[in-house]
Amino acid sequence: MNETEAKALEWICREYKVNAGDVQYRHNESPDFILPSGVGLEVKKTQHPTCHTILFGLRQWQSLEKQKDVFVLVFYDSDEPDAVIPFNEIDPKTRKWGAYHMVITNGVPGVIERNDWLRLSKTLPHYTLEDKAKRNKELVEMTENRLDLSWRQIGKEFGISGARAWVIYKRCKGK
Repeated sequence: MNETEAKALEWICREYKVNAGDVQYRHNESPDFILPSGVGLEVKKTQHPTCHTILFGLRQWQSLEKQKDVFVLVFYDSDEPDAVIPFNEIDPKTRKWGAYHMVITNGVPGVIERNDWLRLSKTLPHYTLEDKAKRNKELVEMTENRLDLSWRQIGKEFGISGARAWVIYKRCKGK
């Protein structure tokens, strides 16, 4: 049981006035908890206090759709959930409930299901170390004469991550 699930279990025991031993915990199944009354509770953690995107695996989502009485407990940092979402109230077309948006991934990097369509996101091809070294060398050559650029500007101009832009920046400044 992870830290968020432990917080959720404590909240469930307080809120539903049940003992922890009476709550069924299902480590690799959805929902995460089942109360003696049959109510299912799926625990999710957001990445930021203002983040309203909740990620679900495809099989997890399908399992929750089959359940009758399920709630999604959304936590960020507190001991109380930020939201308790009745699963049957999530709009099946938009996958939204209030300000929250449910995103379903099917387990394959870059593939996300939204509104019953599978969309392929832009996925980076698999580069060998030699390819990466060659590309870094090209980026250094392109930025050598532009020492006025900050590492952030390099990242934006060439569409690369901040960490990679920092490496290019340091290589250019080192010359």
